[in-house]
Amino acid sequence: MIIMEETAMMEAGRKWKNWVPGGLLLASTLMGGQAQAVSVDIASLTVDSFSLGVTIDGDGTYDWGGTLAEPILIQMGVYQDPIVEWGTSGSGSYAKIYATAANGAPPPNGTVDFDLGTIDVDFTSVYANAEINAYSLTLGPVGNLSGSSTPPDGYTLDWNSTWNVSLGGGGGGGIHPMTASMDGAWRCSECGSNGGDLSGTVSLVFSGTVTPVPVPAAIWLFGSGLLGLAGMARRA
Repeated sequence: MIIMEETAMMEAGRKWKNWVPGGLLLASTLMGGQAQAVSVDIASLTVDSFSLGVTIDGDGTYDWGGTLAEPILIQMGVYQDPIVEWGTSGSGSYAKIYATAANGAPPPNGTVDFDLGTIDVDFTSVYANAEINAYSLTLGPVGNLSGSSTPPDGYTLDWNSTWNVSLGGGGGGGIHPMTASMDGAWRCSECGSNGGDLSGTVSLVFSGTVTPVPVPAAIWLFGSGLLGLAGMARRA
């Protein structure tokens, strides 16, 4: 009777040891696939520093931003208006960055890979507004951006673009600030009846930290549980 029980226990032990390696392989595949993924979805971007520069050819360069007194959050999958702004609208020196659903683009989204040191975002819904003296400019969309990521969780994104548009005539009465988009009609009360051309560049740089979408907790629990079973199997 004792011999039969010992034989049964030895057989169960062999089956246990045969099962554990397969389980560990599955766990390492699941966990390794997450840890070594080409990219991880971004949940949000914390912004510590913003800078917006707008150059109007023949007029000058205007800058806003710097290190923010309080970091701001760009939540992926959400339209934010504004994301950040400087000054007071109507003062002749005002700027803001915002995301809008007006052009049918998806809300901000992106991925990060800290192993490769890359970050890619879809900012086709993100625009920059700048009020400069008589001009009121809408610049964008920012589009798809690729930047750099630095462990443990830092990033930098940089957008540069040129623009060249035709201005409409002034039209009668009053002071009309120029309203425009990169691909639309422009209007300026000070441009005269013959209109004219306006061109320049825009740059946007921002940096901070990335919060990736968390790896599902069940995968880590499953993997750590199998590792624990491995220890038991070794002792057996």
